[in-house]
Amino acid sequence: MRYFLLLLPFVHTIALAQEESTVSISCYVNPELYIQASVVAQVTDKAGKVSCNGKYVSFSNRSKNTFYYNANKKWVGLKPQAKATVPGSVAGVISSTSPSVFKINVKYKRDISGSMAARITKISEMNAQTDQVQARELAALKKPVQSGKQPSAPASAKVDNPGPPESPKPAPPKETLANKPAPEVEQQDKPESAPEKKTVVAKTRSQPGSKRTRPQATPARRSGVGAQSQSPTNAIGLRVDVGNGVSGLGPNYKHRLNRNLSLDAAIVFFEDNLVGLGAQVEQAYPLKGAPGLNWYIGIGPQLLLAEGSTSIALVPVTGLEYALQGSPLNISVDWRPNFYLSPGANVDAGRFGLSLRLAF
Repeated sequence: MRYFLLLLPFVHTIALAQEESTVSISCYVNPELYIQASVVAQVTDKAGKVSCNGKYVSFSNRSKNTFYYNANKKWVGLKPQAKATVPGSVAGVISSTSPSVFKINVKYKRDISGSMAARITKISEMNAQTDQVQARELAALKKPVQSGKQPSAPASAKVDNPGPPESPKPAPPKETLANKPAPEVEQQDKPESAPEKKTVVAKTRSQPGSKRTRPQATPARRSGVGAQSQSPTNAIGLRVDVGNGVSGLGPNYKHRLNRNLSLDAAIVFFEDNLVGLGAQVEQAYPLKGAPGLNWYIGIGPQLLLAEGSTSIALVPVTGLEYALQGSPLNISVDWRPNFYLSPGANVDAGRFGLSLRLAF
């Protein structure tokens, strides 16, 4: 039982590991947040209704995990199935443009429930509804432009008060009545306003063309994915396992599951025909001010195979990993105590590992 209690800090850290990132939020649903964390994030008005010119950000947490957003440099938790609408200026805004696009710091645990196809379909449905909202907002902006193109008030004022005909001064108003009103009436009767409407329609038609870049969150997400795709996701090399008792050497393979989560596996050959098969899931945390240097923590099982016997152990690890800049070589040094579960309970805390790998 005491060995299990020693493992609790490692299990707690892995289970509650949060992924922190900066996302762009517009009136269209951010695909990264919805696919990875089941969170709907959109730009809205104060009432929480979708608006491409809104100044508020609404979060709807549809996962089973608590979602965090940064507000006034503090992390605010949003419980599962809860909603929140906050001013964009409060929600940790880094920059904003018009139509409103906010960049916000968020932190969440990945939600892997449900199928990817269903989530993509749901995103398309919500973005189709946003298209309708944007069309209505464009129509509302169009009306003032048309109503402002009817300057008939000055002409009517001249018609209502032309002045006495016998005085010499009112003669110019008569000339203006003879010359100006007729063209103005003709301009109103003629379909001359039709070209103006066409120009307005042309302008409004050119605006929806911007929908091709509508999900402002998508470019940010693509840039993030591109950055990840450029960095290696696999590394292979050798691991030296040293400490109390025998030492071992064998191949080591590491695969990055996402930005900070990796699977680290190795086959280590010890003396006396002893072979160790182990794999750990590791969470990495970059060290600020030290490019390429991360510290990590993880846990996983290990089998020790010998002639006529097999041992099962649980191996938590913690250590440092350094990726040489401009080189595929990375080095890691860690502490890996062995908690033996079978055939008998035992602890070997004096085990350490040194790995040299080439990333590709």
